[in-house]
Amino acid sequence: MYFKSIVIKKRTLGLAALVVVGLGLIGLGWLNGQSKFLSRHVSAPADNNSSSLQVNNTGGFKTNSNDVGVAGNVNGSKPQQSNNEAVKDVLTDKNKKTSEFFVEYRLQREKMRGQRVELLREIINNQATSADSRQKAQDQLLVISSNINKETEVENLIRAKGFKDCVVFLQNQSVTVIVQSEEITSEDAARISDIVSRSTGISAQNVVTIPKP
Repeated sequence: MYFKSIVIKKRTLGLAALVVVGLGLIGLGWLNGQSKFLSRHVSAPADNNSSSLQVNNTGGFKTNSNDVGVAGNVNGSKPQQSNNEAVKDVLTDKNKKTSEFFVEYRLQREKMRGQRVELLREIINNQATSADSRQKAQDQLLVISSNINKETEVENLIRAKGFKDCVVFLQNQSVTVIVQSEEITSEDAARISDIVSRSTGISAQNVVTIPKP
């Protein structure tokens, strides 16, 4: 009986340790996944001395505002196209790729959150889970639900300010906002930070705003 009791306790302790590790990995997996997605699709601002058309990591184009036109043959476009037609084609392609980024980000966010929620529910519903670990998993579910509501609210408020689209990434006590825009002025950044701060309670100094052309 004594030996059996020790085995049971060891198994219980082992399960508790796995649950704690699992909760940590769930959080790290979510953060790492979002960070990798952003690093793949959001590039740093281009140098002012670079060429008029610059391809970023997603295949989008960045144009310098002081350029009058582009050569007729842009990425295989027909030579007989006028400069205006070529520019229109490039901008249309760029806008399409930018729109796809925001759609893809939201799908990725929903998918990863769904996986995270599923794992947390498995921990909660497992009869062998300790009361402490179950409570931690329930707390994380509440945080996820709260973050979803806050991100959605902030995105709607920012779009209401005239921006075409945006996505918000809430991570602990910091927020990253990606806005569909050629550039973000200091006034725009201040307005966005104020919206985020009012909606989430996070300090404006912990809000990072990134333009996505």
